[in-house]
Amino acid sequence: GNCSEGRMVFSYHNSFLIADRKEAWILETAGKYWAAEKVQEGIRNISNQLSITTKIDREHPDMRNYAKRKGWWDGKKEFDFAAAYSYLDTAKMMISPGRYCEGYKLLNKHKGNITFETMMDILRDKPSGINMEGEFLTTASMVSILPQDSSLPCIHFFTGTPDPERSVFKPFIFVPNIPQLLDTSSPTFGHEDPVKKKPRFQFKPDRRHPLYQKHQQALEVIDKK
Repeated sequence: GNCSEGRMVFSYHNSFLIADRKEAWILETAGKYWAAEKVQEGIRNISNQLSITTKIDREHPDMRNYAKRKGWWDGKKEFDFAAAYSYLDTAKMMISPGRYCEGYKLLNKHKGNITFETMMDILRDKPSGINMEGEFLTTASMVSILPQDSSLPCIHFFTGTPDPERSVFKPFIFVPNIPQLLDTSSPTFGHEDPVKKKPRFQFKPDRRHPLYQKHQQALEVIDKK
């Protein structure tokens, strides 16, 4: 999401999807307390609510004691992280028409046949609320391909721009000694720059950096489809 300055009337805590070639984890936080679940199979998504319930593989050492002291857990029934640390009814949250449920539906629709194109389409979906616009804007999106074969490179697709529906997912591979990306630097014109010549501003140079120009070309192709 986009950054904001000034006083806000709400606060939020963070959740993380952590994955490599062999494992996938979900880490969810509530203040300094946290729980982590190792994803063994199927599909999982996170969005605007706690999703870890009773399957907890790692946790803050005082997480359960704190919930017990606050009266959120009686210490007898099976501990449910989302139920204890959420301020809303988790049963209702799991079926309400919010981003979490809508995202799960989109993933489940393609379960067993999810490609990187599928993920890009899901991230571009606006009716579900995943691709947000307006005051709370989706500022960037990312899709990663992590082959289990270590001889194959991991490929990460970044938009680096708001609204994935109109953005281009640009592929990137992390390698040692990555050089500076000069394609994001605007061109310079030296003494020929119309700002420096007299009379000034007799012509308007193209100051778009190469990556932006390629982005615009890709948008033209997208708009024609």
